[in-house]
Amino acid sequence: MIGWIRVVRAFCFAAWAHRGQKDMEGRPYLLHLVTVAWVSYGMTGSAETAVVGLLHDYVEDVDPLYGLETLRHKFGWQTAAAVKLLTKERGVCYDRYIERLCRMPQHAWTASSVASEVKIADLLHNTRPARGSLSEYKLLVYGRALRELLEARVQLAVSSAARRR
Repeated sequence: MIGWIRVVRAFCFAAWAHRGQKDMEGRPYLLHLVTVAWVSYGMTGSAETAVVGLLHDYVEDVDPLYGLETLRHKFGWQTAAAVKLLTKERGVCYDRYIERLCRMPQHAWTASSVASEVKIADLLHNTRPARGSLSEYKLLVYGRALRELLEARVQLAVSSAARRR
């Protein structure tokens, strides 16, 4: 129950923080965040991934200076840590950012595993066929990132299965 209260709090915070923002198609940006949260939850069954899905763009899009501290104060250090991993730092190329996400230790329910699941959901939503406004280059970059994250996820599943035997 507490997890779902956190999801509702994250939804309200995201709605307030991203008020007035539109996506590339002119729709409220909150719809992207809700979709990422829903897909993340569907992949993991974890309310924490839904919370991070709702908050994943806050630092980059709203408050790059104090955003992580705000999230830590409102949602706890684990949520802030996952959002930090999802935040592409200025000056870091996209390939290095994705490489860093793929190489992090992926233990169950750690900030890095939550961040990876949310990034997969984010990329799935960003590359959906109905979104015709992305360039071919951007689609290829996102597609490669999605493939790398999924490959890392499969390798983790295989090694986990081997350890259980």
